[in-house]
Amino acid sequence: MTRDTSVISEKSTKPSRRNVLKAAAWAPPLAAAGGLHIAHGLAKSAKAQTMDMTELGAQDAVTHIKNGDITAEAYMSALLKHHEAHKNLNAFITLNEGRVLQEARAVDQARARGEALGPLAGLPVVIKDQIDVAGYPTTVGSNVLHGYIAQKNAVVVDTMVKAGAIMMAKTAMSDLITGGGSGRYFPTPRNPYDVSRVTGGSSTGVGAAIGARIAPAGIGEDSYGSIRWPSAWCGIAGLRPSGYAMENYLNGTDRKRYSGIGMVPPTNWVDTMGPMARTVADVAFLDTAITGESVPRVNLRGARLGIPRADYWEKRPHDPLVRKTIEAGFAKLREAGAVLIEIDLNGLIELSEKDRLSPAVAADRDPEMVKWLAKHHPSVTIKDIQEQRANNRRDVEPRNYVRSVAPPPVRPNLSPDEEKKMVVAAWEHYSGAFKDHSIAALAMPTLMTLPSFVNFNGYTRAQKILVNGEWVEEWDLILTNIWWTTPFGAPALSLPAGLASGLPVGLQLQGMPGTDSRILGLGLEVEKVLGELPPPTFRHVPL
Repeated sequence: MTRDTSVISEKSTKPSRRNVLKAAAWAPPLAAAGGLHIAHGLAKSAKAQTMDMTELGAQDAVTHIKNGDITAEAYMSALLKHHEAHKNLNAFITLNEGRVLQEARAVDQARARGEALGPLAGLPVVIKDQIDVAGYPTTVGSNVLHGYIAQKNAVVVDTMVKAGAIMMAKTAMSDLITGGGSGRYFPTPRNPYDVSRVTGGSSTGVGAAIGARIAPAGIGEDSYGSIRWPSAWCGIAGLRPSGYAMENYLNGTDRKRYSGIGMVPPTNWVDTMGPMARTVADVAFLDTAITGESVPRVNLRGARLGIPRADYWEKRPHDPLVRKTIEAGFAKLREAGAVLIEIDLNGLIELSEKDRLSPAVAADRDPEMVKWLAKHHPSVTIKDIQEQRANNRRDVEPRNYVRSVAPPPVRPNLSPDEEKKMVVAAWEHYSGAFKDHSIAALAMPTLMTLPSFVNFNGYTRAQKILVNGEWVEEWDLILTNIWWTTPFGAPALSLPAGLASGLPVGLQLQGMPGTDSRILGLGLEVEKVLGELPPPTFRHVPL
């Protein structure tokens, strides 16, 4: 079947049997009860007539819907119209306008009947297309899983649906989570703050949709930074929840703050879903709805944060604009009463440098993927998946870049006992930094570089760029601070630190496993000091 790579959308009010069968492999099925139609609900109050609904955050949108200031259908319609105006961002893979409008209408009807509404009533949420939503395809950003339609919601999705949220669309991502923020099968998402740049991978479409105000909230997935990277480059907030990787490795357990059931491929210790939204306040709002944990009030005055020493900036390649923005943020936090403690961040990063720890705490996904394919999609083999991954990782000749091939990670050849000793020593070093300095969190730039340009062949890894007068591996710049969170199973929150030359810079707050709610509480106070970013310009800067 020949298929367009644009957003898949179903608008027909009474689709013929032929059209339904033709779209069945990709388009979500229509509701069984009657045909769908697009009807733009009308706002009920004068206040709503002057309200720019695309600028509503997640909490505000739910409050206005519950209060009757706006209807859920009018809100969804406004977002769909905004998406139509910015389809060039390539944020969505699958969208069924009829379905989401009908679900929004059902929220309004429930309110009209006087029924109690859930904490996320009417909230549109976009979902990384690696996570199952019943009735929608899960492509994992590739054509290799063509025809797979999820029969059930992922556990996290189901929790939100039961709380009243509406799954608005499935979003673009890197092909088979191979990183980089672009794909070969679906168009590369564009950054709303500069459409000539990418959004970062691999929850790339979620970042684009939220940053562009197409959706107020989303769920991404983070293995080695795939939530925090697009959050930083799209000027939004995103949480990688605790994965407890060290604990799981040492105790043989499978603990995780967010359930991984319903993700493709099946998760291991390094993978976790997580919330993304325009602000930390909205990320905390989503997290509470999903986990049931309230976010504590944190007093920023006297809060101790571990920040990089000067040698961190001297040793680590970085864009000077990123450093300037982050250090300006640190100055504001000091003025607000936070106690900033300089620590040896280089030492912590080097514990996991060149992927020394990750293989120890991450099992190979392929055996579980073999089982998943046999049950859900037997026409595809693990060899098909592996070949597609290899194809996605090919280096291509980019524009305005010097191509290079990064050397493979070098790991010591250790026995199981020696490897365990290495992992334990690393964990003691990491946890010791928090104990020795009595810090609540580590604070650092999420990424050491500004958003990359889109080149002719999409965003590639393994390439060199000129930064601060030096040719450096761009991949190293990106991974410096997001990669090493994962092996420790730590929670990490990226939030906007400011704009540099009109482009977003992210600040990462990283804690000890299990301190997610406190990290969010701290992030709320940091956000108040640093302030929200202005809306995106959707501008284009020629290459």
